[in-house]
Amino acid sequence: MPYCYYCNYSTAVTVEYERHVITQHDGKLAYPTLLDLKIMNIAPKGQPWETPPKIEFISQWIEDQQKKEARAYKRLRKLKTKEYFAELTAKEQNREKRKELADSMGWKQ
Repeated sequence: MPYCYYCNYSTAVTVEYERHVITQHDGKLAYPTLLDLKIMNIAPKGQPWETPPKIEFISQWIEDQQKKEARAYKRLRKLKTKEYFAELTAKEQNREKRKELADSMGWKQ
């Protein structure tokens, strides 16, 4: 249940809490971290957003993002390789068509 840090307001509905902070305490944080509370000299109220995220969670998230980027890069490289070979094949076909046309007209390349 969110408790207002700036007055005695509390509610079980998050949207009402956010509306209260916006309308009654304009410009102030609705979800301050422990550092924000320390800077503003306000006592923490034990809300979940006050605790900093665990380093393991952050490092795991970074590792997952790096793996996703590596997979995406690998797929892109594979796609570019397929496109490159398709382009080469198209050039070869064009070259053969030009050669056939030149042969049929009696030209030499």
